[in-house]
This record gives sequence, structure tokens and C-alpha cells, in this order.
Amino acid sequence: MPAVVASTVGLAVFQAGASYTVTNAVVAATSIAAKVAITAAISAGINAGADALFGTGGQAATASSASQASPAAAAVSTGIQAAAPEDVRQSVRQATAHRVRHYGQVKVSGPWVFAETKEGNFYKMLYLGEGPIELFLEYWIDDTRVNIDGSGEVTTTPYIGIAAISSRKGVAPESAHSLLADNFTEWTSSHRADGMATMAVLQRAVEYEDYNGTFPKGIHTNWSAVLRGALVKHPGTGSTFWNDNAAAVIMDFLTHEDGMRMPSALVETPDAKAMWIAAYARCDENVTLKAGGTAKRYRLWGSYSLNERPANVLSRMLACCDGRLVATADGGIGLDVGEWVNPTVTLDDAAILGVSNLAAGRDILSTANSMHAKWLNPDQDYQTADADPWIDAADVSARGQIKADLNFIMAPEHSQARRLMKLAAYRANPRYVMTLTCNLRGLAAIDQRFVRVVLADFGIDEVCEVLSFHMNVENGILISVDLQLQSMPQEAYNWDAAQEEGDAPVSTTTNVVSAIPDPTNFGVTLVRKTIGETLLPFASLSFDAPPSPALLTQAQGKKTTDSDWSDIAVSPGAANAESQVLEDGDTYEFRVRHISVTGRAGNWVTPLELDAIADPTAPDVIADLVDTPASGEVAFTWTTPNSANFTGVNIYRHTADDEANATLVRTEYGAPSGADAWTDTGLAADDYFYWFKARNASNVESASVASGSITVTV
Repeated sequence: MPAVVASTVGLAVFQAGASYTVTNAVVAATSIAAKVAITAAISAGINAGADALFGTGGQAATASSASQASPAAAAVSTGIQAAAPEDVRQSVRQATAHRVRHYGQVKVSGPWVFAETKEGNFYKMLYLGEGPIELFLEYWIDDTRVNIDGSGEVTTTPYIGIAAISSRKGVAPESAHSLLADNFTEWTSSHRADGMATMAVLQRAVEYEDYNGTFPKGIHTNWSAVLRGALVKHPGTGSTFWNDNAAAVIMDFLTHEDGMRMPSALVETPDAKAMWIAAYARCDENVTLKAGGTAKRYRLWGSYSLNERPANVLSRMLACCDGRLVATADGGIGLDVGEWVNPTVTLDDAAILGVSNLAAGRDILSTANSMHAKWLNPDQDYQTADADPWIDAADVSARGQIKADLNFIMAPEHSQARRLMKLAAYRANPRYVMTLTCNLRGLAAIDQRFVRVVLADFGIDEVCEVLSFHMNVENGILISVDLQLQSMPQEAYNWDAAQEEGDAPVSTTTNVVSAIPDPTNFGVTLVRKTIGETLLPFASLSFDAPPSPALLTQAQGKKTTDSDWSDIAVSPGAANAESQVLEDGDTYEFRVRHISVTGRAGNWVTPLELDAIADPTAPDVIADLVDTPASGEVAFTWTTPNSANFTGVNIYRHTADDEANATLVRTEYGAPSGADAWTDTGLAADDYFYWFKARNASNVESASVASGSITVTV
């Protein structure tokens, strides 16, 4: 059999951080040759440890060194920083930002594309990721979820009337944001941002006292959105739509121009397509949940930056579905998603040439009895969360805790993370580990996940998982294969949700009271002070002291007939305040509120009214009232009271004997103990009734003196 090396596959290596392409793949080769070639490509380009393709100086892969990565390897923390969900949540000004793509459902913000002010309003546009995406589900301003109407105006308190949002899915061609194009001549309809999901936002100018309660971060207010990301192809039907099925997502990443850039022909050979369809169906299976209901077996939610190593991105995808890529007999690449199957390949004395590294039990370098994992928790603001640890309590008691950290940051379900943790626990504690050197019968295991190993001399009859597959070529001739294996029992894939799902982190919505509290026990009373020889009215305001040293009390007052309020001084921590001198006889209203030391203002309490009365003592009544009717008029004379505080007489009139509804028609000012007179002219013929009330400077009235019925003729 001729040797097949990587050069026949034509691997186009790529620089670190970029995608790569497999070109001129020999997909029409013989079954074994094609498997070898494609396996070499998988090993070199997908195994995160294959440094040669990433410019790190390793040896280029050949068919003679082709291997398969362990399904668990990608889940173990390696020190390489993966793009966490939190990494796409920041809105920053950045000269050159990395492009990102999103799968499944994510919460994102992004770098500024445009930022400008106009008439005190602030406009900016954010790049959220590559499009097209399916739809926007939620909008957020800082930590507040907001709703918008059909025109993009925010309809959620406290942003009503002061914020607007416009979003684009990133189709091509796209339409420009009118929010920007209508306000800035430099932003035209040609600024479409084709193929980019974007969000344009508007922060309108607000009163200074309201600024800290609405946009405390100013222009750095964080605007974000929950969205459904990339549209992906269904492996079976070929239709493209939003889908979080792990198999569909991985196939998209392998072939997408912003992913691995593999030729689509590699996943569309008959055997490869059959594998992808089977993997899709496996991921789409319903798994019972502990709390009731079901969840799909394997879903992928998350983002990746286009400056990441594609192998790292693929590794975390495969880790979240117990997946591995497999070379198919017809030269394609398929996906094998973790599922227990009884082995169809048995390696026994007829196939095995030698055994090495045989061990019963754990490897001290890879064993663990306490599995800890991160997963994507949508209920915790789409951030990574700690899964309930998978702990072998008996082993911990015997050996102490041996911890392993796993990353399943694209798994959006706690059940999914726990099932993967169980598999990782079995892989960390196999019954046997071994390396077999086999004759060419071992080629039957090239695309197998599980094989049965029978070592009669050691009394071993065990189902093992294939961790790596290595072909040995000498002088162009394939002479043997090496397989690294470890035990994997069926029990690892059994699942009892009630007993094994564990408890997801409790997600409690904490309503942080950020509103400024209202003042309590607010009251207003009138006080009088003699200044010089004059008695003057003041308002005394009382209220409970602020509940926090970080709060101050603000007080204001005004005449009820005025529109502008005037501030009243209040000392920090005080429970009272006093107004300036009031105008005697007028009615005032007063209000208070709390403000923070940073200027955030609370609500004004309901204003309280107060009549400013310097002199509450009414003068005596008038005397000697005489009326003299004439044509169209009535003349009155009277004697003012002998009261020192008398200042005048209020005269009321009505055409009926109804003092309560009489109208004030005249205030006749005068001195105490004197004669006074007034004539009411321009009257129509009718009967009239008058009431005379002496008053003081504060308009406090005496009892009335009635005229009785007066008939006026014309």
C-alpha cells in the first residue's frame, strides 16, 4: 500500500490567528488512503495541540503520524484564553476592533463605530457582530431591560422620551440607520454596514438634576442586546435558518469563510453527510430534566473572535457535545457525537502485535475525583457560571480532593454541562489504559470511537475508547498502527436526571433599590417673628432626617400664583428648615425631596399649601352702616372700628340673601375710628344684598355687617 502523506492532502497552513483552507483534497482516493489523508488534516488542523499549522515550530503532520484527539481534551483548561461570554459585553471606543460571530442566543454589546453630539444629544453606533443574525430579542441600557415602540423610542421608565434604539441584522445589502443619517450630513444612506449586525442609539439631553438617575455613566452608558445569532445550514435538508443544534453549528464553523474555511465538499460526501445527519439527530434528542420537561441533548450558544485560533474555537465546540471529527471512507469529514454503541471492532490476539503502557487504574497525572466546570447560564445574564461539581465522595475521602477544571462555556444548559462532566469523570478514572500496536487489522478502528479489546494473557475483555490512532510507515509501506485506548463503560452514557443532574446555581433576581427614597413626615407650619416693630410670617418645614448620610434634603417654596420655585436652605442631616419672610396675606406652597451627594434627585413630595398670616386677630366690626339707593347705584357710609390693627373693609355683594356665595366687590382701606364712605355704581335694576367685614393687614376679617335687601331702580 503506498504511503499517503500530508502533501497529497494539500493542507494550506495559515498564520496564527487566521483561518485555514484544505485545498486539492484527494477525496477520490481509495478508502484507506482517503481516511489517512483526511485524518492527517483533522489531526493537524483541529487538535489544539497540533502547533505546526499555527506557526509554532512543530513538525508538520503526515499520514504516518495521523492521530485523533481525545473527546475530553478540549474541555480541560489549557491556559489558552478562550472568548468568554463576558468578552462581547463591553462597549468601548477602539481604533481597530476584532470581528466576532455569534451562534445560538447571546447577550452582546460592541465597539463604537460612530459617536457624535448634536444639540446636547449623544448619538453612537455599535458593531455587535457579523451578520446576518436572525433577530433581536431584548434591549438593555446598563442593567435595565427596555422596550421600544415601532419608531425605536424607548418606552421603559426612566428612559421614556430620552432614549431611542435602532438595530440592523447585518443582511447584505443593509439599510443605513436613519437615526444617524437624518441628523448628520456625513452619515449618508451609503453607510449601510453590509453584513454587520449593528445598533444605533440616542441619549437625549436631560436636566442636570436627572442626569445621574438616567445616564450616570454619561457617554459610556452600556447599551446591549440579546440576539439570536448566525443562520446555519441543516445537514440534511440544506435549508439555512437560525439553529443552535451543535452539529449544525460545528458544520457551519468548519465551512464558513469566517471559520475554518474547509471546502464544503468535505462535509457533503455521502458518508460524511450521513454522519452529519446522524450527529444532528443525536444532538436534537430530548433529554429529561430534573425539574420536569426536556432539553435538547447538545446545543451551542456563544461567540468567537476572528482573531482566535480556529482550532481553539472548534475545540470548545466539540467539548460541549462530546464530539470528534472523523475521516470517512469516501474522503469526507464527519462528526461523531458522544453516544454509547456496542463496538463492532474487536482487537484480539489476531490483530495485536504488542502492548505497552498497560495500567490498571488511574494515571496520577490525569486522574481527578472532583470535576468543576463552567457553562453558559442564560438566567445569570448570559454569563459563565459554575456547574454543580461532580464529586466522587468516596474517592475524595480516600485520597483527598483532586480537582479538574473543565470549560463548557458554549453549553447553555446545566444538564448538558453535568452530562459532559460525568463523561469527563469516567475518562479521568478509567479501569485500564493501554497502547496497542496492531497489524493492518487495526485499520478497522480508524473511524471508531469504541472498540473491544481482548487480552487473554491479562484476563482483559474490555470496551475501550480510542484516544488516538497512529499509523507507522517505513520506506513508504504501512506496517502497523498504534492505538491509545482507555476503558469506557456503558454506564458513563447512562443518565438519571433525578440523581445526576445536580442543582444549577440559584439565579435570584435581586431588585437593587437604586431609586432615591422620598422624604417622610413632611409638614409645614406658620411662624411669626417681630422684626423691628413689625410682625412677619415665615414657613417652618419639618421632615424626617435623610435615611443615609449620602442623601441631602432639598426644599423649595413659591406663591401658588407663581410658576418658579425658590430654594430654601437645608443643613446636611437636618430635619427642619425655615423659609425667607413671606408676603403677608398670600398663599404659598412648599415641597421637599432627597438628592444624593452625586446629584441624583428623588421625587418631590406632594406640595403643601400655607396661608401667610402675620396677624391672626380680626378687628372689631364696623358701625353705623347706612345705605342710600339711587338710580343705578347705592351709596354707603359707616364708621370704622376702634381697633389698632384695622386696615380696611371687604365689601361683598349678591342679588340674593346668600353670604356664602357673595362676591368681593370692593376693599375700602381706611384708618381706625373714622367715618368712611363708598358708592357702588353701574348697577342694573334689581334687589341687592351687601356684607361689610373689617379686616387687618393679613386680611383676617371680622364678623360681617349685613345691609339687608336694597332695591335699585334705573
